[in-house]
Amino acid sequence: MEILILMVPMTVILVGIAILAFNWAVDHGQYEDVDKGANDALFGEPDLPDRQDEPQSTTQTKQEEKKETDDDKA
Repeated sequence: MEILILMVPMTVILVGIAILAFNWAVDHGQYEDVDKGANDALFGEPDLPDRQDEPQSTTQTKQEEKKETDDDKA
């Protein structure tokens, strides 16, 4: 029974912290768009324009690197 003197105030403090954390999340817009993550997972992101400075493919880049290392060995 003596433990209740310690446990009840600790429980009240923890519940108060949880309520404050929830109120902070709501006030800072954490629950504004709850469907965005689900929609992103299902429908993906829009296609981004291709960058001009990126290589055409990784296979082409690997072949060029292999050719350069072969040239260095010779």
